Amino acid sequence: MLTYFAIFVFVVTFSFRDFLEISRENKAFVGYFSLITLICFFGFRFECDNDYDNYVGIFENTPSLSTGINSVLTYGLLVGVELGYCLVSAAFKTLSFSPQSIFIFSAAVTFILIHKCFSKLAIYPGTSMLLYFSQFFSLPFIQMRFGIAMAIVLLACYRLFVGKTVQYWLLILIGCLFHISALGGIAVFFFFIIKWDSKPRLILLVIFGSVFMMLLPMRNLLITSLGVVGIEKYSKLYEDTGSASPFSVLLNLIIILPLIFYRKAFATKNIKININALLSMALASIFVGCIVWQLGILNRFSMISASVLCLIILCICFYLRIGEINLLVFC
Repeated sequence: MLTYFAIFVFVVTFSFRDFLEISRENKAFVGYFSLITLICFFGFRFECDNDYDNYVGIFENTPSLSTGINSVLTYGLLVGVELGYCLVSAAFKTLSFSPQSIFIFSAAVTFILIHKCFSKLAIYPGTSMLLYFSQFFSLPFIQMRFGIAMAIVLLACYRLFVGKTVQYWLLILIGCLFHISALGGIAVFFFFIIKWDSKPRLILLVIFGSVFMMLLPMRNLLITSLGVVGIEKYSKLYEDTGSASPFSVLLNLIIILPLIFYRKAFATKNIKININALLSMALASIFVGCIVWQLGILNRFSMISASVLCLIILCICFYLRIGEINLLVFC
């Protein structure tokens, strides 16, 4: 327990680089040092979560590439693990790497991509990393395939926001090779087409429509749909799975409301952030969450773009002029 507390204090401490009057080079150095530390902390973890042994077993049972890609694909279909993850495991096994290598790989890809995107999109990159570290990664502590997919989807959305649509679709496809929930990132594309920062009434209409969908009996429809797309072998698991808490969806709504109401004020405060981009990701996450919440096992389809909340919260804090110490306490 002391180790977790120490790493949390470490991340909080290095988040202060966002508020210190130091050169850009020094801030970058501190950021990279913090990044490497997080990768090592999560990458070298050992027998500390429920799925650790499962992932070690998957690695050990994955055929090496010397047996051919078909055997790797067959194994992935047999155990229900995406092809990309199986191929990486097979490649590492072919190179005689230990099972721990797959944990290091997952941590490295996840945090490097998240760090890259937050550096481009966030007002306070270090504090955004703190929020991501404490809410989207360390609490479950088992984000292997999903962690990679979530980071790739965030990168895909960033490329979409800068006009690289082809790269966006390619990255979504790559994300699906690690976790099928990356398909939830497709919703961002359709939401981004609409210029939300100039259509407040449409935003409220989408929100009310999403909340209304939570009242519809979607559970049986979702289970039937999953069977239609060819994964009916998990139908018993789906039927036994309870609903996710609607509180998380409502909390996300509460978080983005200030961004909606004060969207014009952000421009006057010189905030270098794309409000339409943030709203597109947030509304996509809320919309998908309202559809799948009755089948909790599908909740990751909405979480896949929820990392944007790490940016929105700090964007609002910047607007409210919360002091540095209070900002970190709030986070």
